[in-house]
Amino acid sequence: MTQDEKLIKRKRNTLIPSKVCDRTKRFMRDLLEVLDQNNVHSVLDKPAIQLLAYTYDNYIKATEMIEQSDIVVYHYTSTGKNLKAHPAVKIQLDAQVQLTKLLIEFGLTPKSRKDIDSAKVQPDASPLELFIQKHKDTA
Repeated sequence: MTQDEKLIKRKRNTLIPSKVCDRTKRFMRDLLEVLDQNNVHSVLDKPAIQLLAYTYDNYIKATEMIEQSDIVVYHYTSTGKNLKAHPAVKIQLDAQVQLTKLLIEFGLTPKSRKDIDSAKVQPDASPLELFIQKHKDTA
């Protein structure tokens, strides 16, 4: 491993919060590698990257809770036993929505990646050319 590679690895590790699960750490290492390869993030993105890590971690932990029990739980009241959604379902859904928004911001969804790629290809295009290209791609 070269000195540059060691420096990049050390930089990536400082972006990953220590309190997240191993699955999240692996995901974040892979994600940061992709972001580095595409030159998509800078030092200023550290808070957003850490928010992405915590959000992904919440999603993973909620999913594991649901997998260990069930998507529904029994709720006991004075009228008897009722089924209701597992509380982790809401945590999972909220994390999924937030995660999707963060992935879009970093260009990590198919559509956002396509938008970034088309912007890179035509930096000097006129507004009319960009409009035509955008509508040609969606047609």
